[in-house]
Order: sequence, then C-alpha cells, then structure tokens
Amino acid sequence: MARARTIALILLPLLLLAGCSALFDFNLFKALGLDKTAAPSPSDYQGAGGLDKLAEDLSSPAVIDALKDDPAAKAALVTFLEGLITGGVDTPEEQQASILLADLELKTTSGEEFVNNIVTAMMTPIDTSVKVVDLLRSIIPADVAGDKTKFTAMMQGLMTANAMYFALGQSIDSDAGGDGVVDPGKSLPPGANAGDIAQKAGVAFLANAIVGKVDGVAAGGQSEAIEQMYYLLYDQINPAFTIDPDLSMPDPFSIAGPELNAVKALYSAAGMTLPA
Repeated sequence: MARARTIALILLPLLLLAGCSALFDFNLFKALGLDKTAAPSPSDYQGAGGLDKLAEDLSSPAVIDALKDDPAAKAALVTFLEGLITGGVDTPEEQQASILLADLELKTTSGEEFVNNIVTAMMTPIDTSVKVVDLLRSIIPADVAGDKTKFTAMMQGLMTANAMYFALGQSIDSDAGGDGVVDPGKSLPPGANAGDIAQKAGVAFLANAIVGKVDGVAAGGQSEAIEQMYYLLYDQINPAFTIDPDLSMPDPFSIAGPELNAVKALYSAAGMTLPA
C-alpha cells in the first residue's frame, strides 16, 4: 500500500499539469494494478436471472482472467452448475446450465481459442490422411504451446464440454438414440446462441474422437491419451508410451450413433449441417 501511495504522489502533479481531462481519462488504479476483478462465486448467481448473469459475466475477459487466477473459485462454479444438472438435461434451466458449464471450461482453458483455430477445418470433410500431430500443431493456441499443464487442462475442458453438448443435443432430440433432428416442440433455452453452440459442440466432438483414437492405441484411459498427445506434439520421448507418431486423424462425423446424432441436432437447431 505504501508503494501505491508513493507512486500516486509522484503521478498526481504530472496529471494536474497535463490538465483536468487527462486526470479523468487516466485510470490510476488500473495503472497500479489495483482494479483487478474479483473471481465470482455461486452466491452471485442464485435465484431468478442468476444464470443469465453468469452468462453475461462469462463474456467478460476480466471475469475469465479472475477465474483463471483462482482455481478454487472456478471449481466452486463448476460444482454449482453440475448441481443443477444432476438429474439430467431436460428443462430450460438445465439446458442453460450445461451450456454455461461448457463455456466455463472452454473459456478458462484456451479451449475457445482452440475452437476458433479449428473451425476452418470443420467446414469440409475430415481428411483422415492428415496426422493427428500435424493438425494439433496447426491449431494449438499460443498460450498453451509448450505447457503440459495448460494443454492437459484445455483437453480436459474440451472433454467436459463434449459431455455437456451431448446431453444438450439429446435434450432436443430425445428419440431412442436420436436421429439428428430437433423434435417437434423441443428447442434450446431462450437466448441461446445456437450457432456458437453448434460450432463448439462439433469441435469438442472431434477433440473427443482424437483422444479416443489415441486411447484406442495406448489403452490407458483418457488422461494417459491426453498426456501422449502432448508428447507427440513436442516430439518428446516417454518410454511408457508406444504411440505411432504417424497416427492419422479419425473421422467421427462418418460414424453413426447417438453421439453424432446429438451434434447433428445442435447443428439442426442452428440451421446448419455438418460436412458430409
């Protein structure tokens, strides 16, 4: 506090000399790093309109940065949202909670940037001749590159998002196994950005398929598969793994099943279709 007071005393005469307009335009607290946004807590989002407020807050870079800096606060929000969907995703509130949980994971782990980087590849059929490692290298967010902890968090966030979008897709396409078309009388919750949801769901679905293909070879579970992907990405050797560095991309969009149908339903809700 003494340091901040000293700096303020130094800066104040300079600001006064520059004129009143400069004084009001200059944010002293921001310059001193004293205006950081506090991480929110579940108590901020209780009651009517609470989830709408959380949706608004998750669009704020300052709030996202605060949550990145406070893992305990993020974990509390995850627990809060999970508590709203323990019985499944059927009601508009449960749908909104699943959307927000996916967004929370993507935005706080660079998963959203991963989505933006890969969206071009999603506009055409998946090229299964492309190596997994080559695709990852072309889309990995800069702040994740070379950081195993951040890479792992990003991939795990994408896995959580995929589970949320699967449940969300089934909530609007509830036929047995789904058929990829929104059921009559079903819809996404009011105010939902269907196009954004569809895009993120498609990428999370693809990321899950990549992890699944690596796991199919490594046979050690999701966590081990994500770790192996990191080693492949940076040509590092781990004797515990024997994955072929030439492992090719999967094409989950060509494999029929309830998971694909859930994604198709979300695309249908947005008036979009997956690449054939």
